[in-house]
Amino acid sequence: MSGLPREVIKWLQSLDLSIPIKNPKRDFANGYLVAEIFSRYYPNELQVWLFYTGDSTNQKSNNWEVLAKFFRKHNVNVPKEAMDAVMNCHTDAAVRFVENVYMLLTNKSLPERSLAKTDDEIVPQFALPTTSNVIRSMAESPDKARIVLEAHNDFIKQLRGRWRGPLPPVRRAVCNRPTWLT
Repeated sequence: MSGLPREVIKWLQSLDLSIPIKNPKRDFANGYLVAEIFSRYYPNELQVWLFYTGDSTNQKSNNWEVLAKFFRKHNVNVPKEAMDAVMNCHTDAAVRFVENVYMLLTNKSLPERSLAKTDDEIVPQFALPTTSNVIRSMAESPDKARIVLEAHNDFIKQLRGRWRGPLPPVRRAVCNRPTWLT
């Protein structure tokens, strides 16, 4: 249930849903769990047995059409774009949708998330430039390359959270031992 706030996870577990939620992006795509959640709050209005649990596009769209009719009937304002995004497994669409459903049905608010991501969060760790690439890009000036290299090493150490000062050059050349062994 990665990505969901703790309060929402506890709420979903308290609903005792028939299908365990492991990957929200995939589990909410067919609309079955959304129907099951709303059937807990509107027990005589929504019959869960009418919904398909399959992953085909036709079954998903049928489920979401039934949910759209239910939402219109009960004046629940859910944009079609949000339903399409969840159905098509867009990034964070299911998490945002479930958070909004939680706030709607429980009348509780969630703490605001920081939507602005820094460059470090956008670029995955494995895609960051290596030291040799930084040095190669600064080959025209050795002084500039040394300054950039020091700044790059400091940046990498801060990213890894292992700032313990410079390591001796011999040890660096032999091996990079994990910090828990030192």
